[in-house]
Amino acid sequence: MKFGFIIYTSVKFGPWKIPHRGQTYILNHYANIKNIKVSYQFVSDFLFDLFENLKSIVLKLNKEKIVFIFSSVNQLSFFLKDKKKFINFLKNYEVHFALELKNGKGKKFLENSFNELETFSKIKVLNMKKIKSYSDLYKEFKNKI
Repeated sequence: MKFGFIIYTSVKFGPWKIPHRGQTYILNHYANIKNIKVSYQFVSDFLFDLFENLKSIVLKLNKEKIVFIFSSVNQLSFFLKDKKKFINFLKNYEVHFALELKNGKGKKFLENSFNELETFSKIKVLNMKKIKSYSDLYKEFKNKI
């Protein structure tokens, strides 16, 4: 059996605004689907060094079958300043991103996840205020199709 270590971050990450209660549901549902027993939780606080806190907790646990579950790859933005240390530390663990339904292990997987985060963070958000129907959406973007 794998033991899940779920990571909560602040409510706003990437395009998402998901309160902790919502993150709890998403993470536990995903873990249940993947047959992972949620045994540990890490709730981040923007006032502290997220990576160092996470690392110290994991090292105290000293368990090999821990898998890390994030709500979304967008939560990696909280670890950008420690990207290299984060990748180096977690490369030996299985990492899951619930909303994207993807998981993997290793340096390459984590580097690709950070690259995906950087790529999608550059995409312009659609202004949906004036779009009230599919017809409005089509009219707005028909020249770009």
